[in-house]
Amino acid sequence: MKKLATYKNGNSQVTIYEDGTKVRRYSEPLLLEFPESIDIKITNYCDLGCKFCHEMSDIAGKHADLNKLLTVLQGLSPGVELAIGGWKFPIASRYFRLS
Repeated sequence: MKKLATYKNGNSQVTIYEDGTKVRRYSEPLLLEFPESIDIKITNYCDLGCKFCHEMSDIAGKHADLNKLLTVLQGLSPGVELAIGGWKFPIASRYFRLS
């Protein structure tokens, strides 16, 4: 299986493989220096009005400041998993080129 990334986080050695498997080797207690995964919501705007929405998004919601977001992302350590949410396609296309 091919390794995608290997990095040190505190007293932990982390390896991520192409199938998504994450292997962490460490001695007790586990002492991390930074988060291993981060969720980012790029907008709080939504015009669907779903009554069951747990995101509390609506038509008064604001979009994230892309420059501030990029500054934060550039400071992340290699290997940190990033989940991007809070979007519909028209909004996403402002931020990302989907291929």
